[in-house]
Amino acid sequence: MATPAQADDPKRTERLMNRLTGKMITDEVTGDHLQWFLSLSKAERDQLSATGRVIDDNRFRQLTVFRLKMNNTQRRACRLDQLSFDRDLLRPPTGLTDARFASANELSAGQSYMVKIFELMATVSLADCRAFLKSQQAALAGPQGLALVYRNHRAQLQPDHLTVSLGEVSDSAADDQDQPVGLSGRANSKWQFSIVDSKGSLRSGIRLLCFCKNGNGSGR
Repeated sequence: MATPAQADDPKRTERLMNRLTGKMITDEVTGDHLQWFLSLSKAERDQLSATGRVIDDNRFRQLTVFRLKMNNTQRRACRLDQLSFDRDLLRPPTGLTDARFASANELSAGQSYMVKIFELMATVSLADCRAFLKSQQAALAGPQGLALVYRNHRAQLQPDHLTVSLGEVSDSAADDQDQPVGLSGRANSKWQFSIVDSKGSLRSGIRLLCFCKNGNGSGR
C-alpha cells in the first residue's frame, strides 16, 4: 500500500497514469472499471488497496450458489438455437440467436465456475451491474449462460422473478442497443426468455447471474 508521501509524488502519479492509459488501450482496464472504482468511497478504496479483497456492494444480495464446469455437454446446452425445441418454453423472442449474441458469452471450455444468483436491492445501471460482476472476477456469460442454467440447474431459479445474465457489449453501444436477456416463469408452468427493454438499468427485485471463475467472488 502506498504511503501518503508516495501518493502525492507527482512523478509517481505520472507513471501510474501512463500505465493506466496503456491498460485502457489494451482493454485490461475499461470504462466500467473506472466508473466502479470512482464510485467507491475513500474508505473503500483504502480497504481495497490495503487488502486486495473484492468489495461488497449492498445493492446486490446473494441468494444462492452452485458449482458448474464447462464440459462439452454444457457447451451444447448453451446453444440458443435449440431453445425453440424445448416443450417447457414459450416461443423465444425473435432476435435471440447465437449469431447475434456470439460475442456476449465469455464462458470457456474446461473452466469451473461458482455460479451465484444475486437479488438487486435497488434499481442499478447496467454499467454498475457489469462493474460489480467484474469486481467478483466473473465471466460475462450473456444469454448463453442463462440457457445453460435453465437446462441444467433450473431448480435454482425462481419462476416468479426475472433472472438476467449480462453479456459483454462495446463501450460505444447506446442504451437501446444494450438489451439484456431475461428468463421467468409463467402461470401455465411454462418458462419464457425475453429481451429486456432496460433503458440502461435493471429494476429492484431482478435476479442477476454471476459466473465466478474458479469459485472467486464475494457477496452478502
